[in-house]
Amino acid sequence: MTRPAPGVVRLRPPSRVPQPGLVELWRARDVVLMLALRDIKLRYRQTAFGIGWVVLGPLLGAAVFAVVFGGVADLSSEGVPYFVFTLAGITAWNVVASTVLRTTQSLVQNAAMVSRVYVPRLALPVSAMVATVVDLAVSCGLLAVVCAIEGIAPGPEVLLAPVWLLLLLGLAGGIGLVLAAAMVRYRDIGAVVVLGVQLVLFASPVAYSAAAVPARFDLLYSVNPLVGLLEGFRWSVLGTPAPSAGRLAAGIATALVAPVLGVLWFAQREPDFADLI
Repeated sequence: MTRPAPGVVRLRPPSRVPQPGLVELWRARDVVLMLALRDIKLRYRQTAFGIGWVVLGPLLGAAVFAVVFGGVADLSSEGVPYFVFTLAGITAWNVVASTVLRTTQSLVQNAAMVSRVYVPRLALPVSAMVATVVDLAVSCGLLAVVCAIEGIAPGPEVLLAPVWLLLLLGLAGGIGLVLAAAMVRYRDIGAVVVLGVQLVLFASPVAYSAAAVPARFDLLYSVNPLVGLLEGFRWSVLGTPAPSAGRLAAGIATALVAPVLGVLWFAQREPDFADLI
């Protein structure tokens, strides 16, 4: 290896091995936290009720579902008050809905950061996921209070409740990464996602029990990975029947694969973000 001549400076990259996106993201963890805090502040700035909407929203939703599905349709709530039954479903569902909606919009809403300054692009959707966790903590506290008022004491299976929530977060995050990358090119994806989230809500056991689905639709219904995960969370918190092994396997497998595929897809599309956005 020849040495450079006196006065000549050679510029080399810091490493011959390219750093994976996740390593870069970890090094920028302070940026992720800062962006998440910014999103939380912006969300509740100049609102009269502030973070109280995180409490009021699930309560109103559970009340409406209890009247429509429990009162009018007279569906079973598997031995627990229908209001608590639906509140548990909404608590878990909001993890999915909020994560998908916010991560999908994360790049477009931060177009200036994508095109004018350098931050790890993955930090933007991940910060949206972190901001969702704050709402989740408030919702879980609300669910615990309502369960205590109704005299529902969870068993040891409640220790698995965080696992179900992490799986739901991973599943929604993986989907959100794919949609966020696609939305940079196709802006109408935002409207499609809003409609899709509303449709999937009624195709999942949020306001009703999975046992209420007719047997002839059972196989098709079980394709939805949310079925096993939502029923698993409800089983952990309320002691309702556990999901079947097939639904459980489908939900867990999808939740583990989705983030990996999402990160790979995001990394593949990332070089074009600044030009397209």
